[in-house]
Order: sequence, then structure tokens, then C-alpha cells
Amino acid sequence: MFADGLDEKVYQLGLGLNLMQALATGKAWLSDKTELQRLSQMTKVRRVQQQLDGYLKIWEEQPLTISLDDGSSSVGFHARVAQYEFQSMDALKQKLTQFPSGTKFLVPISPVESATNDQILTELHTFLSSHGMSVAGEKRAQ
Repeated sequence: MFADGLDEKVYQLGLGLNLMQALATGKAWLSDKTELQRLSQMTKVRRVQQQLDGYLKIWEEQPLTISLDDGSSSVGFHARVAQYEFQSMDALKQKLTQFPSGTKFLVPISPVESATNDQILTELHTFLSSHGMSVAGEKRAQ
């Protein structure tokens, strides 16, 4: 009997974590700091709150960082902004359109100069400026 109750709790925790992940990282909407705080207030489950606290910490550091891997590694293209991850430039652009006009981003640049990296940075700068957003600065990635 005890094992059945334990299995049910593990199942419920997994369900809660998956639901929170879906809401916090959904493609069709932007879960910003306000939305993440609202989600956090809806749960008393420590593991779910810890995950949301991690996402909220990212949003506290402004400007938000857009991390890029230009695809020269075996992983291929990979980008991250806030709690979102992307496997293509198109997916990154689609999410960026959900950020409000005027948003500023920080973009770490690779210490290794490459034509691909330069092309991606130029494309990103152009895209952001055409949507009323900007790169507040670039810093050398380590």
C-alpha cells in the first residue's frame, strides 16, 4: 500500500513539473517575470518553486542575454534567451518577436572569429533593430 501512495506522489510531482515547464517555456507565448511570479504563487511544491526561482533569477539580470552557438560544433545551432532554448535561428527569431519593443539584449561573442559567427551576429542585430529591440552590448564569451 505504501508503495502505491509513493508512486502516486512521484507521478503527481512529475506531472506538476511538466505542466510548469510547458507553461514557462511554451513557444506560442512569452512567460516573462510577471507570468513566472504568478506561476510561482500558484504552487507550494518546493521543486516546482525552485525551478521557477531559477527562471526568475535569469529575468532579474537585465539586459537579458542571448547565448549563441553558431553551429560550428557537433551540436549544431543552439541559442538560449531567458528560460527558452532554440535549435534554429528561425525558432529564436520567432520567440524574440514576442518580447516587447524596446527590449535590450546582451550578446556574448565567441572568442574565435569566424565568418559564420559574424553572419549570425549581423543577422541577429538586423532582426532585433527591425523589431524595435537592440543589443545593449556584446561581451567576449569565455
